[in-house]
Amino acid sequence: MLSILLQQKGIDFNELLRLIHCSELISCSSTGFELTVDEYFLFWRTLKNISTNPLLGLELGAEIKPETFDPVFLAALASNTYQDALSRLARFKKLLYPAKIHIIENDSEVLISHCWTGVYDSEPDMLVDTEISFILRLGSLGLQQKVIPNRVELTRDAIAPGYAEKIGCYVKPNGCGSFLTTQKH
Repeated sequence: MLSILLQQKGIDFNELLRLIHCSELISCSSTGFELTVDEYFLFWRTLKNISTNPLLGLELGAEIKPETFDPVFLAALASNTYQDALSRLARFKKLLYPAKIHIIENDSEVLISHCWTGVYDSEPDMLVDTEISFILRLGSLGLQQKVIPNRVELTRDAIAPGYAEKIGCYVKPNGCGSFLTTQKH
């Protein structure tokens, strides 16, 4: 799924893997391959370095098509509510890699954050952007209406020009964590 999107953006996926010294993984399996968390983070940092588009992460998450989804994402789409879809996604992610999606609800809002549960470098900005836009995309597909966050907070010092406009709300840099809040659906 990601390799197709990157190709559409003019980025050679195989070259990207070569740059992170993982090109030998390309031929390991026709259905995919595995990266360690450190390699995965390096993948996203390298992608940011070779891309000229500072909003690429937001675009990647927003352009993912349902026909490329793994079964768990399709199950999330079939959920009764956005919160249920997020809960399904959180359970799945916890099984596959050392990360958690936290979902905190109050009367009118849902706060959604993603964190890695091991000792790793900080999550790459482009990966954070992709995860945020994918969570919004999943909600938009499931609800059949655009999900616009109420606010986004990021740990980075600055945001790229056009970031807030693309995401659709105020974005606070220098936050204590990276998260988004949406209206309860």
